[in-house]
Amino acid sequence: MSSNMMFFPNDVLAVSGAQGVGKSTFCADLKGALLERWPGRTVEIRTRVARGLKDIGISSDQQTEEDHYPLYLERHIENLLTVSSADYVILERTLLDTLAYATLNANMRAAWMDFCLKLGDLLASRIRWYFFLPIEFSLQDDGTRCVDVEYQARLEDTMLSLIRRSRPDVSVVRGSRAARVDQAMRLIEQSRDT
Repeated sequence: MSSNMMFFPNDVLAVSGAQGVGKSTFCADLKGALLERWPGRTVEIRTRVARGLKDIGISSDQQTEEDHYPLYLERHIENLLTVSSADYVILERTLLDTLAYATLNANMRAAWMDFCLKLGDLLASRIRWYFFLPIEFSLQDDGTRCVDVEYQARLEDTMLSLIRRSRPDVSVVRGSRAARVDQAMRLIEQSRDT
């Protein structure tokens, strides 16, 4: 990990959900809404953990090997802790997403899982707003993600359970692209006013 890491003072937003639920689109839309609502503020999206690793030959979804989980975890930790000059940092996926895959795949040793869950609790506490996107439309084959809808549904249940364990205040946002962003922005605005 790089030496420019620390718990930074930015407002951190996290977005989780099973594969193919529209996380990248939501992150981009949310960035646009934040910039429109608070002109002059800056927003950074940190993404491409799985796709970035896949680009260098690391497997994902059901094919993730036990030895590859540390690579995912390192990227998530770096995404959260690397210093940014942005006012808002949006994380597309967190360490808890990877732990949900490991739980569902049942291929991480118990001692490592216990350690990672404790670390996940600590890191999740550094996130100001945590959003979860549920499955609401059919899974599209983009040539990268797993398209097994049963696996997707089991992953969603596992992921939401793990996230709620660390962040009982996670906000499930539903509906169209605009509806999801409207819900998120209302929550952000309400908490900024209190």
